[in-house]
Amino acid sequence: MHSAMKASLRVDDVEVLAFLWDPEAKIVVHPAHGAEPARPLRTSSRAHFVLTDSTLTALRARRAAPNAAVVFDAKNACDAPGLLAEGFHRFHYVRAPGGAIRWIFPAGHNRPLHLALHNAQTIKAALYKAFVRACFLSGNEHLCSSGTWYCSFSPRELVSGLMDSELAFHGSAIFTGTPGDDRKATIALSVSGSGDGPTHFLKVPVGRHSARLVSNEVAVLERLSNAVRGVTLPTVQVARATRGSILLGSVGVAPPWSSRRFGLAHARALLALYEPFLTTRKTAELELVSQAMDAIRTLRSGPLAYNGLEAGISALAIDLEHVAAAIDLDRRVPVALGHCDFTPWNMIVGDGSIGIYDWELARFDVPLLYDLFHFVLQTSLLLPGRRNLKELIRCALAIAPIRALIHERGIDVNHHFALYLLAHASRYALQFARQSSVHAQAHWLVDGWRRCLQELRSTHGNLY
Repeated sequence: MHSAMKASLRVDDVEVLAFLWDPEAKIVVHPAHGAEPARPLRTSSRAHFVLTDSTLTALRARRAAPNAAVVFDAKNACDAPGLLAEGFHRFHYVRAPGGAIRWIFPAGHNRPLHLALHNAQTIKAALYKAFVRACFLSGNEHLCSSGTWYCSFSPRELVSGLMDSELAFHGSAIFTGTPGDDRKATIALSVSGSGDGPTHFLKVPVGRHSARLVSNEVAVLERLSNAVRGVTLPTVQVARATRGSILLGSVGVAPPWSSRRFGLAHARALLALYEPFLTTRKTAELELVSQAMDAIRTLRSGPLAYNGLEAGISALAIDLEHVAAAIDLDRRVPVALGHCDFTPWNMIVGDGSIGIYDWELARFDVPLLYDLFHFVLQTSLLLPGRRNLKELIRCALAIAPIRALIHERGIDVNHHFALYLLAHASRYALQFARQSSVHAQAHWLVDGWRRCLQELRSTHGNLY
């Protein structure tokens, strides 16, 4: 364990912890150095959730409320014996570059299950994974953590509280989710106790809109269970448990390096997803088009949050408005199932197989090629060394099954690309516009969407 921790828990960290352990808990935050007074974030008479720098305060709080979840953020090793003697459970946490807690894992396990929730799409990320595995195998998992805390609730108590039932498992790790209205926490579980990765995932809605997304994932997976062949899907083990959480089976263990280029396996997977649900619709009848138009009007009317991105979003809204005005709303387009977040970090590609997870955004009226465009744009804009977007899209469109699909279904590639940009960029721009702060990736995405929209306009809708 570190002799000195890098940083104290932040208020937004505590809010996520409170939701997981007890959403109605009273939270009292005592800053590490007394920089600000303690202040309650929520109040309830039925529980008491405490974050404190004082071991004595934490122990007294636990004795006063034995059924409460008490968290003590450790600052030095001398705190450990007293806390463990009181029945506390030790956890390590890892912060994201922005400072918020990203992963949480209990101490004392030799398998880093949280790596299943880590996107290893770069050499740096792959090296990080190798380092973490070495730390765990040697019993020094604290070396790859940002800090340590002790909690009066065990991982088993946490999971059983979220599921309203007991589940035997041998290891766990928590991904706290991406901040925002869609935020979901994911708990990776190893039920079998063997193998390198988790066997199940417990998804817990945290953000304002996340319960609807988690519910949609259940509905989509239940509809797909016997309809799609050639693609491995998560199985719904428990649907709609406490606080809307769901338990899903894993789609397999990720290889140490995932493909960042859209290839034949991805193309075949899309065709397998399209086949049972393929139909045609008029562009004006598509719900994602009407939603995009509403979002653009909202963005143009303002006001926007002052988060450093307001100028970029204002300019993006104008670009979206120009492209939307040029869309042929009477054109009929082939539509089918769309995953709508089809990216390397939401899939596992093996030898001749592909497993796809995170179906929260999926819908059945998505123009064909939407997921292809999304895969290429996300990898191009968010991963290093992937900037030649136009050439990457052309290469993806030239893959034999995709080329045949375009010919057979009479797909106007430029029309479908414009629809993708309108739907995707407007949705997330509206989300960014309402957040008080945004991560650096939001700036990369807005800049990338603007370049695509401007190129589409400059070529009069004939970019590809």
